[in-house]
Amino acid sequence: MPSKIQVDQIAGATGSTVTLPSGQTLDLSSGTVTLPNSAVNLTTKVTGTLPVANGGTGLTSLGTASQVLRVNSGATALEFGTVSSNFADGSSISTAYGLKAWINFNGNNNNIRGSGNVSSITDNGTGDFTINFTTAMPDANYGIANFEYYSLSDNTIPGVNNHMAEGRRNTGSMTAGSFRVHTTGGSAAPYLQDHEQSTFCVYR
Repeated sequence: MPSKIQVDQIAGATGSTVTLPSGQTLDLSSGTVTLPNSAVNLTTKVTGTLPVANGGTGLTSLGTASQVLRVNSGATALEFGTVSSNFADGSSISTAYGLKAWINFNGNNNNIRGSGNVSSITDNGTGDFTINFTTAMPDANYGIANFEYYSLSDNTIPGVNNHMAEGRRNTGSMTAGSFRVHTTGGSAAPYLQDHEQSTFCVYR
C-alpha cells in the first residue's frame, strides 16, 4: 500500500530550494497547486504545441504576412489563411474592391468638408478641378464615382437651383497621383459650373 506523508510545509535541508531527484516524477494531477504569479514564466517555461483545449492555438509556427488566424473548413482546428476578397450580395458572389480615396468639397470656394487619402484640390478655373492624392494609386487604371449639386441654398422648388448635375473626367487626366474633373451645369459651352457640393470616390 502506498505510503502517505502529511505536512503543512516542506523546506530544504540546506538553502531555500527543494529539488526533485533525477528520474522521479511529482504527480499533481489529482490535486490543486497554487503558485505566485512570479513563479510562472510562460515565455521560457512553455514549450512545444499548446492545444486549443488548454488555451492555445494548436499551431507550431506563425503564418505568412497578412494572414489571419481562422477555424479550418472542417471546424476541427485553427489555421492561418488569407482573408477572402469575396462577399455575398444575396444572389451571387461579387468581388469586393476597396475605396481608395474620397472627397466632399465646395467648388465655389474649394473648401474641403471631408476627405480620405486626398491631400489638396487644385482649382484650374470654373468647374475644373484636380484632386491630388495623399498616397498615389498603383497606376492610373482606377474608377471614379461622383455626385454633384449645383446649389443647396434653394431646395423649395425642385429642379431650379437644387439639382444633381454631371461630373466628367478630362481626357488623359487620370494619373497615379491625381485626377482632373469637370463639374457641369453651366448655360453655355463648355457648360462648366462650380457646385456647392461635389463628392468624388475612387475605387481600385
